[in-house]
Amino acid sequence: MVGPPCAALPEGPCLARLWVSSVESNAVQLHEGPCLVLFVDAEEEGELEPAKELIQPIAEKIMAKYKAKDEETPLLFFVAGEDDMSDSLRDYTNLPEAAPLLTILDMSARAKYVKDVEEITPAVVEAFVQDFLAETLKPEPI
Repeated sequence: MVGPPCAALPEGPCLARLWVSSVESNAVQLHEGPCLVLFVDAEEEGELEPAKELIQPIAEKIMAKYKAKDEETPLLFFVAGEDDMSDSLRDYTNLPEAAPLLTILDMSARAKYVKDVEEITPAVVEAFVQDFLAETLKPEPI
């Protein structure tokens, strides 16, 4: 399951959480706990598809692992394109304008984790997520 197309979201932001069923919860979810956000150079919903396809299997794997233990998923997954909402998020968290950019943002802890690599592959994303879940990453303040 993938979130709604950009046009369905308020004011057209292209920040879509994977496996979201309601549009209204997207912005709120960013503030409720840790979120992996993959920023990509995309202005249209269709341009976000490759990024979604890259992280979808990892998101599903994490979700299934925690669902099997009857626990809440410790990380939400988003893809962010080029739009006002993504720009505001970058500004608020003091993130560079680079794309693609792989981050984990924890607004409640006021912490961010940025993966500095030239190419973002499924292996890079999975290792980043596993390191975060193992608490081996060093947070930067937001």
